[in-house]
Amino acid sequence: MFENLFKDLKRHEAMACVIASSRGTPVAWFGLDKKSVDIFSSLSAAMFGAAKVLHKEAEIGSPELVLSQAEGSFIIFRGINDRLVLVVIGRGDENTLSDGIEKALKDFRGVVI
Repeated sequence: MFENLFKDLKRHEAMACVIASSRGTPVAWFGLDKKSVDIFSSLSAAMFGAAKVLHKEAEIGSPELVLSQAEGSFIIFRGINDRLVLVVIGRGDENTLSDGIEKALKDFRGVVI
């Protein structure tokens, strides 16, 4: 089920990816060792959950994406649905990868939701 999603992300220059439950359990991944996957899963669920709380408190709707940038790299946290968070690590052009994420999720949602 995740192979096509991962292929699409790799085509759009993703270096690594984790799909985590909203409770922080890793569901699927590529490009990271198991220890890193556990860390990314738990912290990503917490970060995306915190963004949801902040948005709710500000009464501005639900977040779709959280972005962390560093020089030459970035991490995109993207909600798949109420139960899953997609975390993608990339280098280069974040817009290229963002477009790839949206395309991949559009195809993926037909399977998951």
